[in-house]
Amino acid sequence: MNENFKHIEDKLTHAGEHLALSISEKDAGRERVAAFLEANPSRVASPHAKLLLAGFRPVFALFLILTVGVGAASASEDALPGSILYPIKVRVIEPTRVAFAQTPEDRADVEMDHANRRLEEFARLSVQEGSDETLTATLAVALKEHVDSANEAIDEVAASGDETGAFDAAADLHSILEAHTEIFDRLEEIDRNGEQEDSTFGRALDSALSDTESRRASFEKELNDVPEIVELETALYEQESDVDELVEALQKEIKEELTSLDGEDEGIVSSELAKVAALLLEADAAKTEGRFSAALLLLSDANENLNKLKILLEADAHLGIDIIETDTEGEKE
Repeated sequence: MNENFKHIEDKLTHAGEHLALSISEKDAGRERVAAFLEANPSRVASPHAKLLLAGFRPVFALFLILTVGVGAASASEDALPGSILYPIKVRVIEPTRVAFAQTPEDRADVEMDHANRRLEEFARLSVQEGSDETLTATLAVALKEHVDSANEAIDEVAASGDETGAFDAAADLHSILEAHTEIFDRLEEIDRNGEQEDSTFGRALDSALSDTESRRASFEKELNDVPEIVELETALYEQESDVDELVEALQKEIKEELTSLDGEDEGIVSSELAKVAALLLEADAAKTEGRFSAALLLLSDANENLNKLKILLEADAHLGIDIIETDTEGEKE
């Protein structure tokens, strides 16, 4: 059997050495190949294409930033959907930020910030131009993508064994979505046509909030089972730092920027800060008693309340509508 194959191989080798196409035959073959490629322009993707694009994307994004100009890139940060600079914001600036996020924690923070941007853009569009279902539907899709990406990154944090980091990130995302749900409800109240109640964006926001609440509860349950005291103490220290930074940022904004607050709003802010102070006292007591998981949860609640209050205050000041009052009426009822 092997000798027969050897005999066939020798014949094929001999034929290859003595058979050749003529020049005219080669030209005709090239023409047929060219005609086929022109009629069938689809390309077969290289299995390495995604890897190459992943490495090239941040470089290309930086190239685009330099091409359009740093000024245009900076100006695009405040652009709304429909404006000429908005594509630079969402297709150049933001992908660059994601590409340079080195850890899952960083990527989760970036995606949460982008989700917050989409929520702010919706609110600004609603106030300035009224509800445009086409634009808001686009924002709804983008919001879901950012929230999904943030959750994927948070899952990576949890998979690495950092349960406290995953819980903190989930709590941050929850506070953002919860604050903007209140803003959305307020916008819905003042919308004369009442179209926002069943809008695509409203459904996307409700779905994201519901999913985040479930995930936060799941991570909280896991947090209670964390045995490493050192890890919990480290997380407590980080949460305390976050709370201090948020309190300082709020005080600065209230003093320097949020001058539109009336007396009633100031009373609400003081009341919310008093609640936070009470949570901090409870957390400190739990920490002293060695109940580190309980202390961490209390600090997380304080952090969420502060972050939510910050978002609501900024919306109250910059949208030109009374956001804080809505919360007060709810409490009075």
